Amino acid sequence: MRAIVIKMAILMGFTVSFVLSLVGTLMSGHFTVASWALSFVVSFIISLILGFIVPTRKLCAFVCEKVGTKPESRKGNLISSLVSDLIYTPIITTSMVLIMLNNAAKHAPASSVPSVGKVLPMSLIVSLVVGYIVILVVQPLFLKMLLRNIKKTMP
Repeated sequence: MRAIVIKMAILMGFTVSFVLSLVGTLMSGHFTVASWALSFVVSFIISLILGFIVPTRKLCAFVCEKVGTKPESRKGNLISSLVSDLIYTPIITTSMVLIMLNNAAKHAPASSVPSVGKVLPMSLIVSLVVGYIVILVVQPLFLKMLLRNIKKTMP
């Protein structure tokens, strides 16, 4: 079971980081492969750290239990996706905004770099919506794939 948790953290971290870094970099209006790559790598590292530190699966199960649903149900998937989104997305988005604004400050006049207060709210809203949709779609797919692979390897 631990192997599934580790693989799930890696797959989800990679996917969410890939999409959120792409969306964030495109939203900045200054997309470059280098800025996207930096955003993706940092985001992936953050998501891996969170994935190994935060017991997301247990938190999702706890919230589902409090709501009176099973985590593997349709309603449970909606709730689990929201819990995961609320854990990962604000931390990743805030980090990415700070890194990109810091990077912009190094390459542009200070007066042309927007403040965190102007950039973060819209980035957070967009990232929460996009992150929720991505998690809602891929989390059950990855889980089915991993469980299928485990069943194949069992005698």
